[in-house]
Amino acid sequence: MFSKQSTVLQTLLRGFAAIACPCAFFTMGADAATFNVTVKNFEFEPKTVNIRAGDTVRWTWADEGHSVTSGTSCTSDGRFNSGIKSTGTFTRTFTQTGQFTYFCIPHCSSGMTGTVKVAAALPPKLMLKFDTMFGVAGLFVNRNPIRGIKGDELPRRVGSAKGQLFDNGRLVINVRGLVFSNSPVVPASLRGKNNEARFRGLVSCSTESGGRVVTRNVITRGFPASTSGNSDISATVSLPRPCVAPIVMVIAGSENKWLAVTGRE
Repeated sequence: MFSKQSTVLQTLLRGFAAIACPCAFFTMGADAATFNVTVKNFEFEPKTVNIRAGDTVRWTWADEGHSVTSGTSCTSDGRFNSGIKSTGTFTRTFTQTGQFTYFCIPHCSSGMTGTVKVAAALPPKLMLKFDTMFGVAGLFVNRNPIRGIKGDELPRRVGSAKGQLFDNGRLVINVRGLVFSNSPVVPASLRGKNNEARFRGLVSCSTESGGRVVTRNVITRGFPASTSGNSDISATVSLPRPCVAPIVMVIAGSENKWLAVTGRE
């Protein structure tokens, strides 16, 4: 980007996908929902978990000498088997609907059994739809962060932008003409042009963590952007639960600075 002010800060931002601070957290990509089961005291807690197709169950050992083995009547059906463990975890992603029973090999006869009930995945619901975005300008240029993200170092304008965000994390942004503005502060050689080879999408949510309300920002991979500022972003990110007051941004491919954000002039 033009006129870098802090090489060290930019290097840190580029090098980490997650920033552990009380104000904002960054994650990349999408993860299935994970449900935890504890293996202890000769039982599985909870004994029954209700999930949806695509979700994952994670068993964590807090007791010695147990297994997680799929089957009924203490007979394995070969679907999954952790082996006998005393520590650690075992995970299984369930992609099919149905009821899946399992047991502990050494202690099945004592009633150490469990069940995973898998319902069909819910169709995604539209969370946010927008037809305008605000190009970084004015007091947002390289200062006054929004949800922990600073604006770009030079002002930009947006020709057009449309997008949708679904509750399963599906994000679509179609942006045209996201280029440097004709402002006098922009070098003449950059006006009306985009110098980023890739744009990324960012969803910012207010959520809960450790008894506090925090900001969590999730970011897509980079998508090709033309010199005329055209790009089509289509990806699935892992939204926090809950995701309150979502804001969508187009950020640079080279650093965590926003170029456009949902809103209008």
